[in-house]
Amino acid sequence: MEEPSRSSVRDLWSAAATGWYEKDPEGAFEYFLDATGMPYQSDMLSLIFAGQIKKDAAWVLPHLEKIATPEMQYWVMADHTWAWAGKVPEAATRWITRYKGAGRVGNYVTSAFAQWGRRDPDKAWDFLQTIDEALYEPAANGFARGVMMRDLTEGLSFLDDMENAGLSRRVLDTIGLECGERDPKRGMALLDSLKRQQDVEIFAQAFLRRLAQHNPQQAAEESRRIKDPTILSKTVSDIARAWSRKDPVSAMNWVCKQSDQAIRDRVLCEQLSAWANKNRQDAEKWANSIVDAPIRELALREISKLQ
Repeated sequence: MEEPSRSSVRDLWSAAATGWYEKDPEGAFEYFLDATGMPYQSDMLSLIFAGQIKKDAAWVLPHLEKIATPEMQYWVMADHTWAWAGKVPEAATRWITRYKGAGRVGNYVTSAFAQWGRRDPDKAWDFLQTIDEALYEPAANGFARGVMMRDLTEGLSFLDDMENAGLSRRVLDTIGLECGERDPKRGMALLDSLKRQQDVEIFAQAFLRRLAQHNPQQAAEESRRIKDPTILSKTVSDIARAWSRKDPVSAMNWVCKQSDQAIRDRVLCEQLSAWANKNRQDAEKWANSIVDAPIRELALREISKLQ
């Protein structure tokens, strides 16, 4: 008779543990807590904590501290930090920041501070000032993201107080990507609220790059906010690439209308080989419209290689 696989055994234990803790969470927890050396002990405890976060988040911390070692506590609970912090952000954040050397702890600290910053920014800010240097950047990143998603003006004020240009850039970039993917309306509101042109440039580049994958026309319209030629060139390229997958002719026409000749020529050359596969005649016409001679020759040479 064939023995069951490890995954099958684990699934059986998971089903049993789930049914047990739903009826008697205390009994299930005590059983698996005492089952030292049992296969999947930490997995079953993790499953129980995941369920209890949904049912009674205040239950979690005192029971977590009954687990003998910090290493096992972290293994059992770390993956649930976001969900736990969504219910009791202060307790979850204070707990996860104990583990400054643990694997992936930066990601967990970021998610916990994002939840706390969104719920109680003043208290989260005070705790942020006490954070160990090793965790400060992920903590500050999460905090700023959380506050910004709660209140844009308040978030920008806290970001200024951090006095860390590199962190400010990374936070704006991360939030720009998130808004472009999940919440374009909020992204537009944030773009309107940014006062410093350098912040507009950073946020818009990330936001429009992601927005272009869903609504390239809107991304193209909003790209006019960017003044820095280097950032604008990269943004036009990102939008053109995304737009060309849906409507290459409209994308090409938009690129041709760029007022900056250097950007126009560079992006045309960059994108033409992909467009030429669909309409070689138009691609050659657009290539011949490139003003910069060396770039024009390069574009035509690339098109000629296509069969």
